[in-house]
Amino acid sequence: MDAVATGSAERDVTQDLKGALTTATPTHFSAITEPKQAGELMRSIFDYNGHPYTVAALKLPPTAVCALRRTSQSRMDRD
Repeated sequence: MDAVATGSAERDVTQDLKGALTTATPTHFSAITEPKQAGELMRSIFDYNGHPYTVAALKLPPTAVCALRRTSQSRMDRD
């Protein structure tokens, strides 16, 4: 429910932005499709010695994906 309809605002202030913002054009990024390239990427990530927050941010997604794969595979094995 919007603020104008409920009486919380006198007018729709988003109308002031009409035409001021441009629509983003979609960008496509390349993906690693070869197992050898994936292995090289993983080694590079795990060898990186930067700021602890950056290291954690780099290591978390691949680790989570591996955990999800193991979970889904074990579920398939039970079915």
